[in-house]
Amino acid sequence: MIEKARWRRLLKMGATLYPRTYKPDEDFRILVDREGNHFCVVQLPKEKRRESNIASILTVPPSN
Repeated sequence: MIEKARWRRLLKMGATLYPRTYKPDEDFRILVDREGNHFCVVQLPKEKRRESNIASILTVPPSN
């Protein structure tokens, strides 16, 4: 499960949570930035984390 503090910090910076039903055990959240770009915040397992603790972000253009 993703740590709430990590994605809630992005909400405070202006992102919004993409409206969908999230299962409690899902390790990601889909967010939308102020410009309408969608991106995911993913909780990596400890064994796959790097020292920097930064994960790649894949942006997906909204479908029209």
